[in-house]
Amino acid sequence: MVNRILFAFVKLFTLCLLLLVVSSCVSIERLSTNIQTLASPDKITGLPAKANIAIVASIYVDTRHDSMKERGFPNDSLMLVKAAFALKNKLEESPKYAGYDFPIYSLPRMEIEQNREQLSPEDIAMVSASANAQYLISIEYLKADLWHIRGRGIDEEYGIYSFVRTIVPSEAVFRIYDVAAGTVLDEKIVGDTLVYETVRSPYESIGSALSRMPDPVNAVPVACERLAFQYADRIAPKWLEEVRYYYSTSNSNADMNFAASCVRRGQWSEAVKTWMKYVDDSDVQLATIARFNLALGCEMMGEYELAIEWLQSVKLKNPKYYSPIYENMLKARIDEKTTIDKAMK
Repeated sequence: MVNRILFAFVKLFTLCLLLLVVSSCVSIERLSTNIQTLASPDKITGLPAKANIAIVASIYVDTRHDSMKERGFPNDSLMLVKAAFALKNKLEESPKYAGYDFPIYSLPRMEIEQNREQLSPEDIAMVSASANAQYLISIEYLKADLWHIRGRGIDEEYGIYSFVRTIVPSEAVFRIYDVAAGTVLDEKIVGDTLVYETVRSPYESIGSALSRMPDPVNAVPVACERLAFQYADRIAPKWLEEVRYYYSTSNSNADMNFAASCVRRGQWSEAVKTWMKYVDDSDVQLATIARFNLALGCEMMGEYELAIEWLQSVKLKNPKYYSPIYENMLKARIDEKTTIDKAMK
């Protein structure tokens, strides 16, 4: 009888303790948000942000031979101009050139065939005088091709299958001229290959499969634009969209939910003020997620060192919420900051 009473008492005590623990816990939500971070260019070219800069597209006679014309290939020079406009649009998206309108000038070339030679001093002087430009970003050579291949592949789920591929290789030469100094600040050959593929059924003709593939009029311009985008990434800082995580509570804390709504609206300073209220809260879990969130808030305001400090305090408070991957991201942003600052000048 005593044992039964003792057992009942222990069971009741355990249940009460469990209810106490559950009632004191905060229900935590892990949320994601997209943020834009600034990435440095692949190379510091010495091209100033506040300068008169023009884009030059070399124009040649139509070098496509008859068989390629019959296949519908766009003219090389037409694609070169299209690449120039793609370069203009991409550079104007960079925070370095916000609000800048890059003029584009076409330069007729007398050569029968395209070549990779630099612009002559006379050509540089003529274009720079017309554009009142201190620097010229020049696209002097561009070639794109397109062909089809067919073959067989193996898929783990479907086994052997037949395919038709469209291959679009492309290549261009980019240079940057400092007009006053008479020097070339940068020179780069950019190459790329687009590959399109479609599965061909056993009884389907090649022509039928090819009808689903892009034709040269559509595929070649895309390839040429990609070359321009790659070169823009080489010489100008760019925005990158990344995913970050933060924490909120499930309708149990009005302040934390308010901070989450601030994050969704991009009001980081308001969110930071709210999280600061809880960094030393008696609820360890709540204090921990507030500190983690502050690391993100500091990152968004460019305070990377302080963000790492808050993240390390998370590790001391409750290692469950610490992220070594995130700390490495923050350290990488610190390392890259000097490069970005230099590239933005």
